[in-house]
Amino acid sequence: MRKLIAITLLGLCVATSAQDKKAVESEVSFEAGYTTLNQANGLGYLGNSAFFSASIAAKNEWVTPTVSATYLPQGSESQANFTAGLSKSFLEEKALSPSVTASYTRRELSLGGVSDTDEINAGVSLDNKYLTPYVGYFNTMAFDNEGVKVGVSTTVTYKKLSLSPAAEYGLGENFWNASATLSYALTSNLTPYVKAVVSDNNLANSFNTLDQEVAATVGIKFTF
Repeated sequence: MRKLIAITLLGLCVATSAQDKKAVESEVSFEAGYTTLNQANGLGYLGNSAFFSASIAAKNEWVTPTVSATYLPQGSESQANFTAGLSKSFLEEKALSPSVTASYTRRELSLGGVSDTDEINAGVSLDNKYLTPYVGYFNTMAFDNEGVKVGVSTTVTYKKLSLSPAAEYGLGENFWNASATLSYALTSNLTPYVKAVVSDNNLANSFNTLDQEVAATVGIKFTF
């Protein structure tokens, strides 16, 4: 946990200092809230917990690096995630803009006998203002959860309100989820939101099983 916090703070300092360089624009965000289930790639992790996260992206015309950390405390149990990723967009001024992403995540779980795990994600999307499709590869190593996922997402905005529905299907462990996020821009930097997700998978182990489970998240995000 101390190592994750130290690395994240170092990343924040390095990326913030990059603001003085014209070729790089840093974006820092902090997020806090409460979720009834933390899940990724069809696996359910810690639920009914507060969460706190920080991320920094050094945007530039070449490849954008991002580092982030999330902590979910729940009494004697907890979960800490650290992610480092790279992304690149092409033809950003066009109606269709392809983008590629790759990331590595370390999940440290204090959940009594549940293994920590490393996770790899990579994907390609076709960004546009209507409906963005994507395809990706995922591998959650300690849980032997590997496969390909496909999905679509979009965002509809009305004044300060934004609604972002999304759907995803994973081949490998065969999972699906559908979600909708409603957010409100209080200011240009501060955005509260609520999110609902329905998830299902075919896993047999009790820790990660999701059977059309409905989860909710309430949070607030500050970006500068």
